[in-house]
Amino acid sequence: MRDEIDSATSGARLPWSDWARTLPDVVGAAMAEVDSTAPAVFLTPPASAQQLPTVRTALRRWSRAVQLESRLADDMVLAVDEAMANAVEHAYQVSAAGSDTVTVFAGRAGSRVYVVVADEGTWRPPPADAGLRGRGVAMMRVLADHFELRHTENGTTVLLGWDVRRQ
Repeated sequence: MRDEIDSATSGARLPWSDWARTLPDVVGAAMAEVDSTAPAVFLTPPASAQQLPTVRTALRRWSRAVQLESRLADDMVLAVDEAMANAVEHAYQVSAAGSDTVTVFAGRAGSRVYVVVADEGTWRPPPADAGLRGRGVAMMRVLADHFELRHTENGTTVLLGWDVRRQ
C-alpha cells in the first residue's frame, strides 16, 4: 500500500489517472477538477479493518499539507473512516487473505476538497431492520458538503466533498 502524500510535477503521469477513468461519471467529473500540482493522497490498502488507522493518519497528514482547518479535517477523517469501514465490512463476501482492496483518493480542487473511497466488491442492500447499525451513509451525508454514492458492476464508489471556504 502506498502511504505517502504526492505532489505531482508537470508532465508526470499521475498515479491515479488510469484509476480515475474507471469511476462513475459524477465521480470522474469531480476528479477532473482536482489540481494535479497540489498534494494528494492515493492509497490502495487491503480491505481490512486493521488498515483504518493507516488511512486516517495519511488523511490527517494530507489535511495539514493542504492547510485544512482542524474541524473540517475531523469531519473528513470521520466520514472517510465510515466509508472505508463500510467497504471493508460489506463489499466483499469471502476473499483470499489480502486480495481485496479499497482505494482512497484525496485531492484539492480550488475551494473544494474531494475524497473518493472505492471498492471492487458487490453492493449488498442493508437489511430491513438494521437494529442499531446502518447509520453510516446518513452520517457521511451530514458530515460532507457534497455526497455521492454509486453502485456499478465494478463496485461501490463514495465521493465526499467539502467546501474549504466554510472554514
